Amino acid sequence: MLRRLAGISVVFGLVFLSVGLTGASSAPSGSLTLDQRVENQRRIEEVYWAHRLWPEFNPIPKPKLAEVLSENVLRERAKDGVLQTLALERYFERTLTTAQLRIEWERIATATRAPEMLLELYRALDNDPVAIVESLVRPALAEHLLRRAWQRQHQMQESETTTPAFDAWWTKTRPGLDTLASSRGDGDPGVSVGVDLGELPSSPLQPNAA
Repeated sequence: MLRRLAGISVVFGLVFLSVGLTGASSAPSGSLTLDQRVENQRRIEEVYWAHRLWPEFNPIPKPKLAEVLSENVLRERAKDGVLQTLALERYFERTLTTAQLRIEWERIATATRAPEMLLELYRALDNDPVAIVESLVRPALAEHLLRRAWQRQHQMQESETTTPAFDAWWTKTRPGLDTLASSRGDGDPGVSVGVDLGELPSSPLQPNAA
């Protein structure tokens, strides 16, 4: 997710977010259930798949997304943002803050050369700030911070040679976090983003004029 978002941008008005953690099994206002996260992930993947080039010389027509992405893989991807948030707190005593999420959203909004694609992603998520933050912003930021925290703990410099080691650690660690999340209810560990819709601009998404 982080790599996918690295080259995407849009300019929009500031949205003020408040972040909290709760153990409730039902989703409070501003949070997402696991099923909602899975549906959001499906919509995101559909946008990416639509933009994926299919070689003209390939004798097989481009398949539908469901033919190449299983429901199980989709579901696991949808969990990554919250599980990596849990990993940051459990193993590195780091909590994603309101300011960090807002800054990351703004970074995504200003650092890229493909605003049209991000607009498609936002539209796929119904321009819902909660869905955008939870399904696009949080996964990108959580992965980035988790990798950095792990590398610092192991006194490694960020490079391609450290990636396999981190990936091996995450593969080993993830199931325990998944079990912890599932024990709290529907698989969502309760990370919620409360948004005062009254503070949102009426049209927060505008293509970069540049």
